[in-house]
Amino acid sequence: MAEPARQLDAYAFAFTIGERDVFRRRPHTLPSAWAEENVIIKDGPYKGTRWRNETVPYLPEVIDTWALPWTEETVVAGTAQSAKSSGMYRCIEYAVDRRPGPKMLAMPDDLTLSRVSQFKLLPSIKAC
Repeated sequence: MAEPARQLDAYAFAFTIGERDVFRRRPHTLPSAWAEENVIIKDGPYKGTRWRNETVPYLPEVIDTWALPWTEETVVAGTAQSAKSSGMYRCIEYAVDRRPGPKMLAMPDDLTLSRVSQFKLLPSIKAC
């Protein structure tokens, strides 16, 4: 005699609405658009305001290029005090939020690295 069919419903489960909300795929956002929505400037003349791409009009394209899946290295050349470091910080903050995992930041020496991480990155990440 044939064996009766198993009841699969006993092993099935369903996510709750809250679980589905947590695990849903977030829509793709360019890093420059993400920065305008999430980053609060912590120092300088724009302290306390949101990041605005029109303040440095050449930087959004650099930031967005960094996040392309086929980009391995982004080289930026510019004059001193032209927001290149700010662009790098926006990329790191975007990666912390959208691509969790280990990150690496290289600086000329340990003192500079500790100052940047303590006084620039950590306050900015906490404010995002």
